[in-house]
Amino acid sequence: PHAARGERDAGRADRDDALAARRGQEAPRQRLARALAAPCVALVEHDARLSLLARMPDGSTRARTLPAGCADVAAAEVEFAFQVKRRLHGAHSRRAQQAAERAADALRARLHPPLRALLEGWRGTVVLVHAGLFARLPAALLVDADQDACLAPSLEVASLLDRRDSDTPSLRAAVVAVADRHAPAVAREGDVVARNLGRRMPPLSLTGAQATREAFIGALSSASIMHVACHGAFPPDAPNLAGLRLADGWFTARDAHALARAPRELVLSGCATAASARHDGEEWLGLVRGFAAAGTRRLIASLWPVEDAATAAIMERLHAEGPSPCASLGAVVRELRDGGAHPAIWGAVCAIGGAGTFTTRTDDGGRTAEES
Repeated sequence: PHAARGERDAGRADRDDALAARRGQEAPRQRLARALAAPCVALVEHDARLSLLARMPDGSTRARTLPAGCADVAAAEVEFAFQVKRRLHGAHSRRAQQAAERAADALRARLHPPLRALLEGWRGTVVLVHAGLFARLPAALLVDADQDACLAPSLEVASLLDRRDSDTPSLRAAVVAVADRHAPAVAREGDVVARNLGRRMPPLSLTGAQATREAFIGALSSASIMHVACHGAFPPDAPNLAGLRLADGWFTARDAHALARAPRELVLSGCATAASARHDGEEWLGLVRGFAAAGTRRLIASLWPVEDAATAAIMERLHAEGPSPCASLGAVVRELRDGGAHPAIWGAVCAIGGAGTFTTRTDDGGRTAEES
């Protein structure tokens, strides 16, 4: 016991030193007008009304007040969240499915038309600032086939996620899969994803007992794209303990913040891996923020607990559709939405990034959304 305690204390001291070193570094800055190559949209409350505010790539701003008041939108969001929770707790009947579809349609009807009007003429990426209602809503609820959407915690972090790297990233892939009796589909997910990634670059595969914390951190430092399939957890009262369960323990948000390097593109296939919290003035506490600070530019994560088999099928499709799972996500989840899948399934997975998360697009005026 004394030896184990000593190892834990030493590990904690190493992470504290890494965090102290990172805090001592000057945060990278960019002119926002350059970084925000797509509209960044926030939803704000004022005088019992809700308004959408957009910062456009040319530096201009747009605003539109929603016809529905705060109470109306809040009631629709609560009903949508209730239907998602019903599914996650085992309600699989056709009647439950129809109730969930009605709840999703009702919420979309309140938010989608004013968002379309606000962004009239824009085709391509839309950045939804990850605060308030947008932190709990699937992007597929709000956009159409001519738009992709990603989440970002703030304009400044959107700029961070969009910054260009000084070096050329290595073309290496890593796949981590830790299955157990509660998530048996993770094993197949890891095999299929590794095969798909192996068509484009050499993959490193860490499965089962191989997926230790030490091996995981080593893979993070060398891969340009990484897929992680395992259990995830987010304790709201301790967001820095949000984590991924590996073969020999948890990799937490605190560990992520201490990383010197992370893959440019990262998929976190587990429960609530996109969850975050605001505490003591910190914009975004949770697992993803640490990866972003260490160099990740595009992420896929989940807004709530996910179903094992359904999520594995989505992840397998993402890597089969093209070279970037983030670029494939919008089309995959919209197809599931329009094909009648339950909102708890197609709504769980989201993309997180800046304006260049997807591809270069233009609006009707010819302005471009540059790929980062």
